[in-house]
Amino acid sequence: MWLGRKDLRDADIRKRVLLLGLTVAVLAEGVSWWLVGAFSTGAPDAEIAVLFDTEPMPPMPLYLLAGAGTAIVVIAGSIALTERFATAGWIRPIVSTGRLALTLYVAHVIIGMGTLEALGLLENQRPPVAIGSALAFCVLAVVFAHAWKQRFQHGPLEGVMRRLTG
Repeated sequence: MWLGRKDLRDADIRKRVLLLGLTVAVLAEGVSWWLVGAFSTGAPDAEIAVLFDTEPMPPMPLYLLAGAGTAIVVIAGSIALTERFATAGWIRPIVSTGRLALTLYVAHVIIGMGTLEALGLLENQRPPVAIGSALAFCVLAVVFAHAWKQRFQHGPLEGVMRRLTG
């Protein structure tokens, strides 16, 4: 809500928001690293250390702060990138992808993770399998989003949300 109320078209505001996001992410990761190290010394303390971790499971407060800071950096950077290369042909598929964010988020969970689960590739995989799966989904997402936006104004779930919220 806070970020949505900022005029990110203004380069000065965008720069300040980006620096704030970067600061929050770095501080959250740094504090996490320090606290996890401090509480990982003994067996009883090791259980407390998980409270300060920035791993996604379980999602603890420092993970949320690090993620929020990183998201702010990505959003501000993406806006700056699209302004800088507004007329470049390669930017259009990327913009289309951003406009289908809800649809692609749900698709990554249901289709992407579901497919990996069905193939037995979801857990305990080597980095090449994980990276390859992520890259394959990203490429397919960009291709799908660009093709969809050429025919329709809104993504499938974005359209449903618009109808539900008026």
